[in-house]
Amino acid sequence: MATTKDFDCIAFKRAAQEKIYEQIQGMTPDEEIAWFRRKVESGPYGELWKRISARDKKPNGLRCAEDVVEYGDGAVTADDGSKKL
Repeated sequence: MATTKDFDCIAFKRAAQEKIYEQIQGMTPDEEIAWFRRKVESGPYGELWKRISARDKKPNGLRCAEDVVEYGDGAVTADDGSKKL
């Protein structure tokens, strides 16, 4: 039995990408980054983004997974050599 779709995810994604492309067309890479940051900060998750950004700037803030190395014994070390956990 076939089901009918009320929402086309791919078409929605492509339309969103086209709208973004029209807005950033002709920008330098630095201008594009600034544009995306402004959009994130003013969007529905802006407050969360600001809290995460502020936390990451603190000296003892949480680190991304790419910033740590986990060893077989469970020890976790940041790539700056400091011990975490």
